[in-house]
Amino acid sequence: MKNRLVRTIDKELIFDYAKRLQIAEQLDKKAGLMSYGQQQRLAIIRSFAQPFEWLLLDEPFSHLDKETSGIASELIHSVCKERNAGVIVTKLNEETFLEGSTQIIL
Repeated sequence: MKNRLVRTIDKELIFDYAKRLQIAEQLDKKAGLMSYGQQQRLAIIRSFAQPFEWLLLDEPFSHLDKETSGIASELIHSVCKERNAGVIVTKLNEETFLEGSTQIIL
């Protein structure tokens, strides 16, 4: 059985995630100099850098347009599937990204 917890994440994988999220050219910048959308995408990548069995994301698509939200959603889904991990997402609007088998509306 493949170990679910990734101990380290290599630079090539980070760069691949950044390319997919269209911020590879921003990786050398300080986060404070990035736009809110770029910071949001960087935060998604940073969430993958630690071992996890569950990924908790608080409004991961805020400040992202619909197309970029879809790309981010696909990346989050594929990383969680690869690691056999669950994902919990909070959202305040009617985004349809990361639809799962169970939704709890409070």
